[in-house]
Amino acid sequence: MKNNIILLYVFTLLIAACTEKPKKVSDFSIQVDSLCQQLNTKDKPGVAIAIVKDGETVYSKGFGMSNLEHNIPITPNSVFDIASVSKQFVGFSIALLVEQGKISLEDDVKKYIPEFPDFGHTITIQHLLHHQSGLRDWVSALKLSGVRIEDVVSFEQILDMSYQQRDLNFTPGDQYSYTNTGYNILVEVIQRITKQSYPDWTKIEILDPLEMSNTHFKTLNSEVIPNSVNSYYEEENTPFFFSPNNLTAMGSSSLQTTANDLAKWMQNLDNPKVGQPSTIKLLQKQGKLNSGEITNYAFGVELDEYRGLKRIAHDGGWASFNTYVAYIPEHRFSVVVLFNRPWWAQDMAQKIIDIYLADFLEAEIEEEANIDITPYNNTIDIETLKSYVGSYGSEEEPYFYVHISLEDDNMYTQATGEDKQLMTAVSKNKFWVESYEAYIDFGTNEYLYKGKKYAKKKSISAITPDYLKAYTGLYYSEELNTAYEVKLNNGILSLTNLRNGVISLHPKWYDGFETDTWYAPIIEFERNGNDDISGFRATQERSRNQRFEKIK
Repeated sequence: MKNNIILLYVFTLLIAACTEKPKKVSDFSIQVDSLCQQLNTKDKPGVAIAIVKDGETVYSKGFGMSNLEHNIPITPNSVFDIASVSKQFVGFSIALLVEQGKISLEDDVKKYIPEFPDFGHTITIQHLLHHQSGLRDWVSALKLSGVRIEDVVSFEQILDMSYQQRDLNFTPGDQYSYTNTGYNILVEVIQRITKQSYPDWTKIEILDPLEMSNTHFKTLNSEVIPNSVNSYYEEENTPFFFSPNNLTAMGSSSLQTTANDLAKWMQNLDNPKVGQPSTIKLLQKQGKLNSGEITNYAFGVELDEYRGLKRIAHDGGWASFNTYVAYIPEHRFSVVVLFNRPWWAQDMAQKIIDIYLADFLEAEIEEEANIDITPYNNTIDIETLKSYVGSYGSEEEPYFYVHISLEDDNMYTQATGEDKQLMTAVSKNKFWVESYEAYIDFGTNEYLYKGKKYAKKKSISAITPDYLKAYTGLYYSEELNTAYEVKLNNGILSLTNLRNGVISLHPKWYDGFETDTWYAPIIEFERNGNDDISGFRATQERSRNQRFEKIK
């Protein structure tokens, strides 16, 4: 009788343990469904999601519409353009070739592409992988040349543009600067090594073994792709508009795939069918600058932490496609999020991670600047304040300037492309900027901000018609094979180009102007030995000092 009671007690404990076990996968799925309900409509674009746990796809669904014109819904087998998420396939390809002994990360690119420009500095395979090459990003450079984002942009066109580049953004290895061009060059390197087209090689070596039957690199803008998804954007109080996508940029973008196929790709990170565990490890090899600083970019993926967990991830955005994949190796967990509308895919992915890995995440703590800001009680004389007024720039970051102004006894700072911010004096030459959460410390003809020195630019004595007229004329870039005319109309200076239209120039410092464009926000004119204008340089963060010579 006693033994029966003990057995009954043990049986009861087992039942209780089963009923109190962690949430089932189906419980998580219900939460993700709820997260996506706002996208589950028949009149708007949406999202496809796949989730992998412990080597298996545990969630795979689509929400919203793939094609608004024909009322076609999104499914996990709908084919998206995943934009820059494509880069990890190139990184993985290079890792395979390294392990096969067919390429070295230290190899000079010119070893494989002899016609690649000689910049006076060696650009290695590793520089391209880690965005340390100094090559200009083709997106802004082509736009500056007059190519519109909706135009047909081919892989060959991008290569031709890169071969015409005359100088670099910086010495290879000195800086990290994200550039799509590097990954297009890597694809050409792979094609030269394998003597096959990259789509054919990836199909044989990667896609077929992983049974990714709905995945391939788009090579023609007119290509018919079964089950392909259209992308759309919206403006306030208007219906959705179709986003043209005529890009075929193998390597940096243009991989066409599905949520289900990407789930198979993520499964390969846990249990490699293609490559070895060492290949997966090499895929995570981070970049190292000449200074010794380690960057978070590896082989087409970024390494960071999310709420205490190591994360390997990448996002993508092009023609209203917004995509994101993330892998949490410690928990063998992956998430794929593919939008065909402007939406922050990374945010959706993180909410999904919050659902599945809630028990393993560190609490979200809103960081506060633990700095005692004591306003300077003494009066700073007006002449000292006036001496700080002006524009400041850094040779290391020629795409970024800060303008200091004095208005009604208050000091303000305004960085390129940003709003004006109030500065609070904490000493005679040191100011706190709340929105920057940093000090601006003025020294002799320069200021120090976040450890970098910004030198004061030569100020404009007076913006007169004669001052502006000196810049007028026709300017030509041999590298981009395009010209701009600088005109002066009603006291306003502007750049004009047949394709890009009229671009207003706002004077900021002597020979320095800012524009309202994303592809050339900084225009700096140059002078010859006679102090005559000889040309200008157009600068954007990823494409710097694009030279235009003045035509006599």
